[in-house]
Amino acid sequence: IMLVLLSLTMIFQVSAEFGFAMWYPVFLKTELGTSSSLAGLIAGIWGAGQFFGRPTMGYAADRFGYRLVGIVNGLIMGFCLILVIKVENQVLRAALTLFTGFVGCSLMGSLWTFTGLTFTRAKGLALGIMTTFAYAISSLSPITIGYIGDHRSVSAGLLAICVPCVFIACAMFTATNLVKKRG
Repeated sequence: IMLVLLSLTMIFQVSAEFGFAMWYPVFLKTELGTSSSLAGLIAGIWGAGQFFGRPTMGYAADRFGYRLVGIVNGLIMGFCLILVIKVENQVLRAALTLFTGFVGCSLMGSLWTFTGLTFTRAKGLALGIMTTFAYAISSLSPITIGYIGDHRSVSAGLLAICVPCVFIACAMFTATNLVKKRG
């Protein structure tokens, strides 16, 4: 049960991250008229946020708990994704993109560490199973965003796929609290 919940968490989190990372520059270019170089720069700030966020959030998870840090920052990421799409000011959008990358990486990092602690004897197998399903299924995210983008807008696709995926990932990770350890 725990492995299924953790796999679902990873599937939805990777779906949100893949979809956002792939379609965010397209949104900036096509819907906001941002130049290609500025769209790439703003989208690249997402990765810079993750670069600084991973060690910082790892330290926070060590101190305050993997579930707590992952879930709280995942929720913050979901709300920030909405703001990143809706805000009008490019400087504020860039700052929110940096912050979203900074906190957004914590759910995945917490998930991997928590999995290693939960499945100590078979952590390689558990992580392998989770990662295989997550990356295979999450490839549907960019495809779906593209489909929605063709029929409505890229921003509608990002809001309809990435944002719910983050919140569902948080719900799945929260549900791991309901699984009882065998004594």
